[in-house]
Amino acid sequence: AWGAGVATVLGVRQLRHDRRSVKVMCRWGIARGHAGRPSRILLVRPVNEGSRPVEINNVTFRFEDGKELLALPLEGSDEMPKLLGDGQGASCHYDKKSLDDAEREAHVRIGYAVVADASTNEYVVPYEH
Repeated sequence: AWGAGVATVLGVRQLRHDRRSVKVMCRWGIARGHAGRPSRILLVRPVNEGSRPVEINNVTFRFEDGKELLALPLEGSDEMPKLLGDGQGASCHYDKKSLDDAEREAHVRIGYAVVADASTNEYVVPYEH
């Protein structure tokens, strides 16, 4: 019985070690826009904190009513899909004005940034206004 318990604990540790784990950061920042004028941008950065590679397919924004917006990232963002190894991340930048315009047109606020991987897993973080 003791040996079976040790094997179970080791098996659980190995399973945790083999799992994918993606952490998503969402931060506002300022970048130089057209003619050198500053503009507000949103950085969405998924990072693979697991030991297995994760292929990130896209970043979308989920409105509070459940509908989704696939916004075009700004130039300089990583192209999707992107394969992330252990500890690697991707950077996707979005124009705040464009996201605000989408909210106005939809008459609903954005509630979440959603990162989807190739295995249909979603990593969801609150969208800070």
